[in-house]
Amino acid sequence: MDGTDALVYRGLRAESAGAVSDRWLAKQVDPAYRRLELLPSEMALVRSYVRMAGQLRGAGPALVDAAVEAVWDDERRRWLMQVAEAEAQEIGRVFFLEGLSGSVLARNRLARHEGIRYRAGGVATSGRREAEGDVQAGDRGLPSRASAA
Repeated sequence: MDGTDALVYRGLRAESAGAVSDRWLAKQVDPAYRRLELLPSEMALVRSYVRMAGQLRGAGPALVDAAVEAVWDDERRRWLMQVAEAEAQEIGRVFFLEGLSGSVLARNRLARHEGIRYRAGGVATSGRREAEGDVQAGDRGLPSRASAA
């Protein structure tokens, strides 16, 4: 019995592995949404945050939906999410909180690759930086020259 279920499970898992919903496709062409590529460890942080929704401020229904609709891209080895600006900023908050209590790797990668930076107090900015030298000292957690004087 388990052997048969294992074969059926394997087939269903393979079918669902890159399947996208009609809602995903609609978001893909909607300019109000953007695609984020998250590493498996980053997606685990987002899902953990969503599970804590009742205990933390935030984690709105749209972020929950985006996390559930996320699609695994086997070729890139990334989770793909379609998010509106509010959800992108919320993900920035997730990684900000992780940085305060653990590692800043996810926060830094999100800022570098997706242009999403969350600051304490709920201020988030979004937009890709094209120039490599556009990072200010304060963005790296270092004091700026102005504050050092």
